[in-house]
Amino acid sequence: MIGPQRRSLVGVRVSLLLTALIILFAAVAAATTPPPSQSLLALGKVTYAQECAACHGTDGHGKGIAAALMDIKPRDFVAAKYRLVSTWERLPTDEDLFNTITRGLPGTAMPSWKHLSERQRWGLVYYVKSFATTPISVRPQQPPAPDGSGGEGIVTVPPEPVYDAAAEKRARELYNDGCASCHGPTGKGDGVQEQKDEDGLPTHPRDLTEAVFKGSPDPESLYRRIITGMPGTPMPMSDWALGKDAWDLVHYVLSLSTPAQREAATVWTPSELVELPLGDLDIGKSLLTGGRRLTNRGPSCRACHSVSGIGALGGGVLGPDLTNAYHKFGAAMIKWPEHVAPMKPIYTGKPLTDEEKGHLLAFFRTGIGRATDQIYQLTGIGAIGAVVLFLIIHWIWRNRGREVRRTMYQRSYQDRGGIV
Repeated sequence: MIGPQRRSLVGVRVSLLLTALIILFAAVAAATTPPPSQSLLALGKVTYAQECAACHGTDGHGKGIAAALMDIKPRDFVAAKYRLVSTWERLPTDEDLFNTITRGLPGTAMPSWKHLSERQRWGLVYYVKSFATTPISVRPQQPPAPDGSGGEGIVTVPPEPVYDAAAEKRARELYNDGCASCHGPTGKGDGVQEQKDEDGLPTHPRDLTEAVFKGSPDPESLYRRIITGMPGTPMPMSDWALGKDAWDLVHYVLSLSTPAQREAATVWTPSELVELPLGDLDIGKSLLTGGRRLTNRGPSCRACHSVSGIGALGGGVLGPDLTNAYHKFGAAMIKWPEHVAPMKPIYTGKPLTDEEKGHLLAFFRTGIGRATDQIYQLTGIGAIGAVVLFLIIHWIWRNRGREVRRTMYQRSYQDRGGIV
């Protein structure tokens, strides 16, 4: 048997071991955040041009060629007024931006970019920040006063308290006083509807029962969102709720939906495995280009996407290039029209059939070959054009030379007394 002192000593050792592990994990997590560098900025610039510019614009003003198609407009990175923040200054941390890029923004056209490498995502963080007119600089942490005033830096989340009947009663009171006017008495977002953001664009309160949170629904993130609000929107800062009141509101908001709902509402990422029989390559090409109509009358992929990066020959430029999409995401990419905005509303009621998905997948598997073929086509067109141009120039100069020689001959003949 182990005596009381022995058990106490074992408990202390276990506690110290757990503390050391927590510190180690935190250090490892911190070490995975790469510092800004020229190589990361260069990588971010390339990734931004490939994946982000169509919506956010090449200059970061949020006016890309696809922006006009969206009800919720892309973020203006130059103004740098971000919605999801975790600081008292209502500015995003690098981790806030990284998490937004990774998770996407459910309910908007901003998809998850989790399939990009961590280095690419960090490159995007630093490149996006470089657009800001006023540099984004988070101050060192300064604890606020008990009333929530005077805080600086990242909002510290206190330990989560017990949510009992008394806490639930208090949470209902807080919700009715501070939240129900917009989100409605039952959280369905049916409060004040005529709302606009700071840019004068229409917005509406979130239906909390649908569990579609723009930011992460994890408790600590919700705590910070309640405290800091969402800058640029009617969602105000609630520093008055600092501490237990904010935690009670977090628990109450989460009680309006289920974990299953929140999981289902999370932005879909192309990690799902899709088992479809591989179809016919030529039929897939015809479906993509619009040469063959889709069964349910949905638009062809080529209306928005290119397949080689050469818009004139490969298709539209509203969406990203799909040349290597299959090799990046696998067969799961064929589920995008059913899951990813802005394609989801376009194909709602006009879904692809399983047979069409198989044909398209067969074609997408050869995207690189098609890209190479079209590059060869352009090279061939350029070569033929150069030959034709050379022949035209040669013909012009040949005729010009003939005329010059004829003129010189005539003058020489006249000088010798001849008659023309």
